[in-house]
Amino acid sequence: MTSNIEKVQAIYAAYGRRDVQAILDLCDEDVTWGIDSIAAGEVAPYGVLRGKAGVGRFFSAWAETADFQTFAADDYVGAGDHVFNHLRYELVVKARAGA
Repeated sequence: MTSNIEKVQAIYAAYGRRDVQAILDLCDEDVTWGIDSIAAGEVAPYGVLRGKAGVGRFFSAWAETADFQTFAADDYVGAGDHVFNHLRYELVVKARAGA
């Protein structure tokens, strides 16, 4: 049986390969995914989405708006069915159409 921490590590590894299908395969149908932020609705990747389709929209939004230069996760801690970690990233924001 895969632990939640191992599953999250596999998801980050898949993202590093830009393998969104592998990420979706690792998610349950009732997954909740996203970034809870006051910027939700204003910054495309921000907001909390539900289901595998929501996960797909989340990663599509990132692909459309940013190019990651650095993406590294470590210090994983499991608490029940939640996993927390430290995420370090650098990105270049793509120009918006019409901007």
